[in-house]
Amino acid sequence: MLFVMTSMEQIKNIFEINFFSQIFLTQLVGRIMSRRRGGRIVFISSMSGIDGIDQLEYSSGKAAIICATKKLAMEFDSFGVLVNAVAPGMTKTDMIKIATPEIIEDRIKRTALKRFAEPREIAGAVLFFASDLAASVTGQILRVDGGFNKYEM
Repeated sequence: MLFVMTSMEQIKNIFEINFFSQIFLTQLVGRIMSRRRGGRIVFISSMSGIDGIDQLEYSSGKAAIICATKKLAMEFDSFGVLVNAVAPGMTKTDMIKIATPEIIEDRIKRTALKRFAEPREIAGAVLFFASDLAASVTGQILRVDGGFNKYEM
């Protein structure tokens, strides 16, 4: 859908889901983690937040998560809380059902692995950030997009 044809209500609703819901939860758990002097926060963004390839409201909300990741990593660092984000590409979820066949074909064509990610592959990236393997990693965004190239391959 084109930006000029998208209602402000729809834009606010998508931003509420993709940004404010994660921020609200982070305020709650961030207080607990700060008092305990440690923890891991892993946001879910999207490659769209990096590349801006989807609708404005979706890409902007996901880009805001990237900005929040970097800012909160600095804010929580003195409390021993690490903050990172995973930026998935197209993933085999119910969200694919709303994509047109043309979009699906285009995304697969421009992805090096020539397939969509499995949900467990996204979960693996989240698990990495939550584990001790990432004990020195904060403020980072990990693309899990199968080698997507926003430019024609």
